[in-house]
Amino acid sequence: MNTYFANQLWAGVKRTVGDRRNRIANNLRVRRATVALSKVTDLNELSVAMKAMLEIEEFACASLELGRAGNVDLDESASSASEYSQEYPRIENRNGQLVWSWSRDGVNENDLSGSRDYWCFRLPLSTSSGEWGWLNLYRQLDGPPLLLDMNYLAGFFRTELAEAVGRILQSSAKPVSTDDLTAAKRPLVMAAGKSAI
Repeated sequence: MNTYFANQLWAGVKRTVGDRRNRIANNLRVRRATVALSKVTDLNELSVAMKAMLEIEEFACASLELGRAGNVDLDESASSASEYSQEYPRIENRNGQLVWSWSRDGVNENDLSGSRDYWCFRLPLSTSSGEWGWLNLYRQLDGPPLLLDMNYLAGFFRTELAEAVGRILQSSAKPVSTDDLTAAKRPLVMAAGKSAI
């Protein structure tokens, strides 16, 4: 066999073995982050778990948008309820939605929207108690092969992330007072007639 082809074959074998190791390591990191999400109780812990998952360095940018339409008070109380560490990306309240974003060095999140150089993988976050938002993961189109089983992200990770977000947002909801419950049980009285202007 020609030496050139033998060298190419050997390089391909080494690359395949190396890729397999990296894929296994990345899948384990996603599983660890999934376990961490199952224990999350506030937004700071959520940020830490998300950052841990993104250490696999397979994505250029991630954007997590949380909240239910019409629940601005709930979202604001959730964002103000946590103490933030400077080490991790901060969750901010933008127009009534909680937004957490992360990007690799040199990647500008604003350049990714509508870009033809990146693809986006969106994970909707919903549980039996409601829809909580979504996670967008961006990756360069002409980048190296993805060394990650996307089923881990779309399955285990997405489920635990949705459950964690649901726990956090529901625990931040304002408690209903007994006066509110009494008022809600009163019958609605309607009257018709002329009003004086």
